[in-house]
Amino acid sequence: MGAINIGSRGGGNVKVSAPDGAKAGTEVTLPKHNGTLATLEDIQDLTDLDVNALVEVVDQVEENKQNIIELEEEIEALAPTFDRGHWDYKAPANPTDSPEEATYFILDEAGTLTTEFSKTSEILFHNDDATEATHTWAGVEEGQYIEMFDDKDGEFVLAEIDEVTLEVGYAKFTVTVKQSEGGPLGMPPDFDSVHRVRIKIFEIPEVDITTLMPKSGGTFTGKVTHTKDIETKPAGTNTFVNLKTFPPKNPVTDEWDYSSQFGLNVDLDMGNSGYNAFKFSNRAGDILAVNGGSTPAAKYTGRITDKQHLVNKEYVDANAGALHTLHSGGNTFKFNSSSNAPNDNYFTTVSSLTSSNKEWHFKNLWDYTGIGVLCKNYEATPGSVFELWQGQTLLVKTAIRDWMTSARGSTAMQFHCSGYKPTVYGAVYLSESVSYGVILTNMRKK
Repeated sequence: MGAINIGSRGGGNVKVSAPDGAKAGTEVTLPKHNGTLATLEDIQDLTDLDVNALVEVVDQVEENKQNIIELEEEIEALAPTFDRGHWDYKAPANPTDSPEEATYFILDEAGTLTTEFSKTSEILFHNDDATEATHTWAGVEEGQYIEMFDDKDGEFVLAEIDEVTLEVGYAKFTVTVKQSEGGPLGMPPDFDSVHRVRIKIFEIPEVDITTLMPKSGGTFTGKVTHTKDIETKPAGTNTFVNLKTFPPKNPVTDEWDYSSQFGLNVDLDMGNSGYNAFKFSNRAGDILAVNGGSTPAAKYTGRITDKQHLVNKEYVDANAGALHTLHSGGNTFKFNSSSNAPNDNYFTTVSSLTSSNKEWHFKNLWDYTGIGVLCKNYEATPGSVFELWQGQTLLVKTAIRDWMTSARGSTAMQFHCSGYKPTVYGAVYLSESVSYGVILTNMRKK
């Protein structure tokens, strides 16, 4: 047995030794110098030990022990254990011999002794383990699993039991190794140390896989509750993950029933709260938010620039029936004599003489907020008027008609003077080197 040496304040040692021949678990007492039993206070007086801290450590160890017991009970409920114990490794002189008391050894497929868990084919245990417990191996059957673990250095073997052979005084298990590391003699540099292993024989309950959803997909027949974020990732070259809805089936004909409304319903009734919401958002914030509660509503805060964009009440109040003035906004805006569709900040005509030209082509202008807009997103009204200025000089002012997509290109719009000639005009030739001012009034946004 071993001994404990406790350093004393005086520089010497207090040695606590177990009696010769004492077995594991034997209790010993610490004597005082006069032969009576020592108390914790005596130990503290004699040594540098903090007895209160020592007691706290003991209490914590006991608490941890109880926690481990409870955890083992929970694991036991998941994978019932049919036997467990502790054995020391000792190889016999002959592999055909039986193991000695409290020991075990392993054989490989050739029936020779091995010290590598990975090569284990047979394990032989004496019926009496290292704690003097006797094992009958009742309930141990093929198909169960045996786990051997070395607490000292973490070496282990996990194997499935293929055959159980009960002999006089010992048992032999033929196994198939599933996982392993190291062997019974320890890892380098501790090859010669005999490490005690604890073993557990258990059974993994069969699982009805028909109740599980395979990774390849399947059908949920009950309610599914998600408590984590859900991410969708298209496979291969797909750009979208589709959410597809189907109608119910007629129970008599087994045909799809399209006689009533069907699809996907997002129920926002929980709590009857306006904070219960369904949102579409990005890094800039909400785009569309639908809330439940006693005042259910949908709020759209995205852009409204395209004719197919959603609009909200704020936009309608500001734009319903409103007429807009489009203009060049003080920007450089020039004439181009080309017969092609105009580019940004340019306009084209049929004739460069203002007094005779009746057709105008524009791609872009600016709105009342000073933001550049495309002319194709607006339409003319009976009161729309076109003005062309050069500095402070009015060159053309006329009512317009025939507002349409430009024949020169779909990105631009064209219009005609509403009369034989512009109502107001100067006999001026347009120049590509001059910057002009443009005003289009009484336009309506599409």
